[in-house]
Amino acid sequence: MKRWLISMPMALVFTLGLFMLMALMVGHSSQRPQDASTSMRIDIFMQEPDTEVQRRQRSVPERPKPPEVPDTPTPVTQTQSQSTSSPQPDMPNLNLQSGTQG
Repeated sequence: MKRWLISMPMALVFTLGLFMLMALMVGHSSQRPQDASTSMRIDIFMQEPDTEVQRRQRSVPERPKPPEVPDTPTPVTQTQSQSTSSPQPDMPNLNLQSGTQG
């Protein structure tokens, strides 16, 4: 209950302060309007495209030379030096019950 009594007035003051700050930033009531002679003119129309068409002079490029085919290597037979079974770690047997008996 104490938190509500403290936080609600603080939130109200903070919110009103933010609204007043935003109103000051946006409001221009203290400034006089600018003279009409100093206003800028902005032209938003696009320029007309040129009527003459410019064409590129293009030519067909030379064909690339095909890559040289390397000689086929002779197959080399490999002896199987690794065994197919996975290595077993050297660990002592602790004979602990796992409690997974069904």
